[in-house]
Amino acid sequence: MDTVVLDSNIYDRLELDVETRELLSKFVTQGMLQVISTPRIRRELEESPLQGIPDWFPVVQELESVSILPFRLGETRLGKGEVFRAHLGESAKRADAEITDSANAYADVFVTDDRRCRKRAQECAPLCKTLTYPDFKAWLCKFRAK
Repeated sequence: MDTVVLDSNIYDRLELDVETRELLSKFVTQGMLQVISTPRIRRELEESPLQGIPDWFPVVQELESVSILPFRLGETRLGKGEVFRAHLGESAKRADAEITDSANAYADVFVTDDRRCRKRAQECAPLCKTLTYPDFKAWLCKFRAK
């Protein structure tokens, strides 16, 4: 089974793309794909117009893959934070670095339309493939043949 982490901006895209959302739901419910979320993604979606993770398909909740102070008890696990530190660099994009570290730890595929986040993830998260939304839609097509 392939695992996918969707950045919060991808849920915005899925809200408007019923066909892809339904295809993804089909693959998740058939056990072909697993969508993973973390506390950071959940919080971002709670603060968005979606007001939380939509119930379009089952989503597995995992802890953040790294504990960086300050952190919320019960939302992180101990991790080395190598991807987090490499992604963060000199920036203040902590959320992107946390999400990328978790995607690298949990997923085969990380989907984001944030250009900077995607570029940094491609450079420092070797364990997962990073895709744009259009690339993700093309990637999903490979499951149609199964």
